[in-house]
Amino acid sequence: MHCSKCDPSIPENYCTICGQPQTLKRIDAGYLLHEINHVLHLERGFFYTVRELLLRPGVNVKRFLHKERSRVVKPILFLLITSIIYSIVVSFFHINVLTETQQTDIQKMKVTSAMLRWIQTNVGYANLIIAIVVSFWIKLFFRKSQYNIFEIQILLCFTFGMTMLFYAVGAFIKGMTNWSSPQLENLLGIAFSTWAIGNFFYEKGKIAAYIKAFFAYTLGMLTFITLVTILGISIDLLIA
Repeated sequence: MHCSKCDPSIPENYCTICGQPQTLKRIDAGYLLHEINHVLHLERGFFYTVRELLLRPGVNVKRFLHKERSRVVKPILFLLITSIIYSIVVSFFHINVLTETQQTDIQKMKVTSAMLRWIQTNVGYANLIIAIVVSFWIKLFFRKSQYNIFEIQILLCFTFGMTMLFYAVGAFIKGMTNWSSPQLENLLGIAFSTWAIGNFFYEKGKIAAYIKAFFAYTLGMLTFITLVTILGISIDLLIA
C-alpha cells in the first residue's frame, strides 16, 4: 500500500511521514457529530466561552490575547457560529427583521435594498466588516491604550458573537410566542457591547472607560449604517 498524500509505502495502518490512514473511515452520523463537536468543543469550548464572556468579557479577552488561547472558541469562528445560529432561528421561524415601513422605503432603492438584504442574510460576514469600522472608533477613543487595531477586532468578534446570541434568543421568543421588542433587543445589544468594551479597557476607579466605550460603539455602528446608505443611494442615483 502507498500513501495517497506523499506516496511512500505504508507498513502499518498509518503513514509514518504524514500520518495519513491507510483507509479512510466511511462518513456517517457519528463522523458528522464528531466534526460538530470538534468545531464547537461542546465539552467545554463553546458553552465555556459563552459563560465566561457573559460573566467576565474583558478579563477573558485579555486572557486570550496574553495568556491562553486553547480554552475558548477562536474569535472569528465564534462570531461566525453565533451568526449562523441567529440566521437559522430567523429562517426557521420566517422572521423578517425589517419593519413594513423600512421594507417599503428600501424597495424604492434597488442597490440599497440588495446591500441590506446581503447584510441580513450574511450577518457573520457583515459583523466582520462592522467590527473593522467600530474598531477604528475604539482605537480613537482609547488611543493611549497598548492594544492595536487587530487586537481590538478580536475583542469585537467575541462581543458581537454574544450580541448575536441575544438576538437569536429574541428571535426564538418571537417565533414561539409572536411577541417581540426590537427596541429592548437593541438596547440589550448596546448595553452588553458597552459593558464588554468598557470592561476590557477598564482601569481601577476610571468609569470613563464605559462612557468612551458607549460612544465608540454607537458612533461605529452609525458610521457603518451611514456608509452603506450613502454607497447604496449613490449607486441607485447613478443607474437611475
